[in-house]
Amino acid sequence: MTTDQRLDRIERILILYLNAGRRERKRVREIDEKVNILISAQIKNEDGFRELREASRETDRRMRETFREIRELFWKTDERINRLDEAQRRTDRKIDGLSERP
Repeated sequence: MTTDQRLDRIERILILYLNAGRRERKRVREIDEKVNILISAQIKNEDGFRELREASRETDRRMRETFREIRELFWKTDERINRLDEAQRRTDRKIDGLSERP
């Protein structure tokens, strides 16, 4: 093998090596872009989940408040019914007392 053939061979090998390096750099850049896309999506998801958790906490707080208000309404209604029952019993006693008079 002559010197020129060796130089040509080294040149071909060098070109193959450089092309392989370019391909690898391109592949690494594509992977970096994909990783960045995944990171961005994850950050958006985390922000969305954070907002959802906050909304869920607010909903829970409102539901607890609503249940408390409903319980109070039931107690007040029960008290009113008891007072009405007592008033009805008094009225019935008065009516019975009036009907027993000669």
